[in-house]
Amino acid sequence: MSLWKPYQLKVFFSNKYVYASILHKAHPKDEGRFVAAANTLQKGVQAALGLQQDVQQQQHLEQQQHNGAAAQQQHEQQQQQQQQEHRRRAAKVSTSDCNASRIVGQALAQQAKALNLESVHFERARKQQYAGKLKALVEALRENGVNVQ
Repeated sequence: MSLWKPYQLKVFFSNKYVYASILHKAHPKDEGRFVAAANTLQKGVQAALGLQQDVQQQQHLEQQQHNGAAAQQQHEQQQQQQQQEHRRRAAKVSTSDCNASRIVGQALAQQAKALNLESVHFERARKQQYAGKLKALVEALRENGVNVQ
């Protein structure tokens, strides 16, 4: 009989997004509780993917907005340009590819390190191959200091 590992990594890949979480289970029959979670819907992950506008650009636009009516028109034009640029970038960036999986793994590793988790157990589903998106996510966890067994 093997030793029970209380922290388990759970991964789910949908057609659009990547979800990963670490569960703490007191015993094997326990359903567990979430300790850390990351997915491609989170703001920090989307910023790393390049899907969100820079905070500095938004602050600069807010300052210009306070300057007057002439700046209001300029502000609206710049905002439209930024929205078009954002749509163009979002069309090219995928939230479900290997790069997105790697970024989700990095975000999850940061949360795990903040909780002083050094190792997690990962058990693949029956037909789930250790390749592609799954490999990118697990390798990102390992590169960032979390031991995945």
